[in-house]
Amino acid sequence: MIIGFLSLLPLYILGGMAAGDLKLMAMCGSFIGFPSTLIAVLLSLIFGGFYALITIFYYRTFKPDTLAPKFIPFAPSICCAIIITLADPIFIFPLKALIAI
Repeated sequence: MIIGFLSLLPLYILGGMAAGDLKLMAMCGSFIGFPSTLIAVLLSLIFGGFYALITIFYYRTFKPDTLAPKFIPFAPSICCAIIITLADPIFIFPLKALIAI
C-alpha cells in the first residue's frame, strides 16, 4: 500500500494529481503487491501521457474554436494499468527485469 501511495505523492504535492487518484493507487498497491505496483505506476503514467497527447491533438485539429479540457482524468489510466498488470504476466516479466526487481 505504501508503495502505491508514495509513488504518486510527489505529483499530488505539486498539484498535478487529485487525492482520489492517490487513494486509488494506494488501494491497488495493497491489492497487487510490491513489484506489480511499480509496473502499474509506470504503465499508468504512460497511458495517461498518451491520453493527454491524444486529447491535445484532437482539440487542436478538430475543434479549433474550443479550448481543451483543463483537467484530464487519471483514474482510467490507473485502472487500465492495473488490469494489464493482473491479466498479462507475459508482458510483466520483461518489465520486472527492466526495473531490476
